[in-house]
Amino acid sequence: MATQTSGINASLPPVSYTKAIDVWTGVCLTFVFGALLEFALVNYASRSDIHRENMKKKRRDLEQASMDAQSDLLDTDSNATFAM
Repeated sequence: MATQTSGINASLPPVSYTKAIDVWTGVCLTFVFGALLEFALVNYASRSDIHRENMKKKRRDLEQASMDAQSDLLDTDSNATFAM
């Protein structure tokens, strides 16, 4: 993109004011880098959401395993006696 801009400016006469082609190339560069930035942000947000969902699932699985272990300990149907 910089090569095209310098080639265009070399073929045009030098002037002290901003030309329309300068504005055009500036806007094109802005849109290109804006699209790249948008892609990076959306990709990061998407991966972050997936990671957050995986962590919630792991936490739920651990809590369920903990509840199962507690229910095994609190089993009142067994006839176990404990000496004190």
